[in-house]
Amino acid sequence: MLHVFFSAGPLAAQNKTTTLKNYYATLLEWEGNKPAVMIEAWPRELVAAIEADVAKAVAEGALIGFRYPLEQADSTNQSMGNQIERGVLPRIAEKLQHFKMTKCPGAGYPDWLATRLADGLRMPLEIKATTHWDASDSNRRVLTSSSAKVRRQFTAPIHHLLLTILYKVEASSVAVIEGIRLDFLEPDTRVNVRLEASVNHRILSDGTHEKFILPKANP
Repeated sequence: MLHVFFSAGPLAAQNKTTTLKNYYATLLEWEGNKPAVMIEAWPRELVAAIEADVAKAVAEGALIGFRYPLEQADSTNQSMGNQIERGVLPRIAEKLQHFKMTKCPGAGYPDWLATRLADGLRMPLEIKATTHWDASDSNRRVLTSSSAKVRRQFTAPIHHLLLTILYKVEASSVAVIEGIRLDFLEPDTRVNVRLEASVNHRILSDGTHEKFILPKANP
């Protein structure tokens, strides 16, 4: 189960389960945007083409068993994931023949985009990394919380791809790549929607609540 966040709305009850299609419809309404098709079904031939191209790139890049040194032995899971993404994605991307994977400009989802070279079709691509794949694991894997970047960077048809790097850690300092998982997300893919609230320095500074900074400055 993937998890998608947005600030509030009728589907934003804690851990509400819905589909990606319904999530985006509600998100657009909450954001005050016009209705739009934000996710479409994958054509079988496109799925097969991406799978074949990535499989070939993984094989030619000798990615399985590739040992990637971590920057520090006590890296957090998030830090390790970011390091592995930086080390592994270029090795896949450089071997692709019919698609390319590049960073997607701007903040937010998606971090990457996949482009079909034949016609320039652009697809949201999100990268994750995990030490193992457990089908019963219910830990959150945050996907998206805003439609802005998808609306800005992509036009219909919009097909969403999730690529997960599977690895193990040896001697606390080396990540060994064990596999690549591709999830071709569909309009009916089930997701959890979770209500979150956030603040920033400006909101806190302008707030009417009591506030202090210690030690207090001299008058």
